Amino acid sequence: MLENRPLLTITGFSGSGKTTFIEKLIPALKARGYFPGYLKHAGWKYDLDVPGKDSYRQLAAGAVFSSVFTEEKWVFHQLGPMDETFLGSHPQADIIILEGFKHSDYPKIVSIHPSSGVPDELSWNHPESAKKEKIWAYLTADELQANQINQLTRQSIAFQRDHIEKTADHLLHQLTKHCEQSFSLKGAVMIGGKSTRMGKDKAWLDYGRGAHAHYLFELLAQHPMIQDVVYSGLPKASFPSGLNEEKILQDRFVGFGPLGGFLTLFEASPQSAWLVLACDLAKLQEETVEYLIQHRNPLKMATVFVNDQQRFEPLAAIYEPHMGLYLKRMLVEGKYSLQRVFSQLPVNKITVPLHLQQQLINVNTPQERDHILQR
Repeated sequence: MLENRPLLTITGFSGSGKTTFIEKLIPALKARGYFPGYLKHAGWKYDLDVPGKDSYRQLAAGAVFSSVFTEEKWVFHQLGPMDETFLGSHPQADIIILEGFKHSDYPKIVSIHPSSGVPDELSWNHPESAKKEKIWAYLTADELQANQINQLTRQSIAFQRDHIEKTADHLLHQLTKHCEQSFSLKGAVMIGGKSTRMGKDKAWLDYGRGAHAHYLFELLAQHPMIQDVVYSGLPKASFPSGLNEEKILQDRFVGFGPLGGFLTLFEASPQSAWLVLACDLAKLQEETVEYLIQHRNPLKMATVFVNDQQRFEPLAAIYEPHMGLYLKRMLVEGKYSLQRVFSQLPVNKITVPLHLQQQLINVNTPQERDHILQR
């Protein structure tokens, strides 16, 4: 589950300065608008709880879990392997910093011990060996060592540990590029059933460009950044004849509104980001899709438009894979409205620019539709 999240993995031998660097990196990331979480893998037998304390004694007695809390914070202890699903769906964190994980496949930031010279990991004379380990940066004790590595690699990959601002910018650039490549962008046109207020299915209304769902589908399919497009709708939705059935993804979570459709999308492709469009956006054009994609931040859970009244448009948005994990958590907790939870999540909020405001107006009644057609 962690591979679906933006990760910064800092590794290196004990005493190499990993923890001190992370302690400085966290405020640097927060100053740039991110909310990092932290997870350390201890490579030796390590007591996570203090022997003799109540929480330790009850866990030792056989409790499934042991938790202690105050009004300000809480701790949770549980025997067994790490629960990646729990960590992956954590709603407050957008980037997870991993310390250790030396043998994982994640790209790494290697902290070099002050007593070490130029690291052997670079495998100067064995380029094929070097490709096995993807290293985003080296952290060094002094500037001279960083310069030596940069000269040998012919790239700016090594940083003196105290140069936090410069290092943070480099790591965010690498992480953003990695997530854009790893989380491919797909598109979904949200088609439902008969709208109560409209009196008919909004997906197949014609605003002068043919059936609106077809228009939105082609709008997404023609964009070079979008790899695939589907129609997402209820199993009992009335699909017009001639519609490519291979492009219809029927909801598997029925009765939960748009949340059910989003859950189905991520179940079908959990490591993809999804750009979703609703069929009640009658005036939406190519420039809105382009603006949304250009402002995508794959390190955030979602990229979503927000208007002057701080109201979100969850059906013209991009959802990253780590949002898919949280959607499952919403379902379990009985939270079905994205509008209500967005204000509490680390999402990328895009203020609707003036020239796009008309394109994000919802059309939900025959009167609103007639008004659009008359203009």
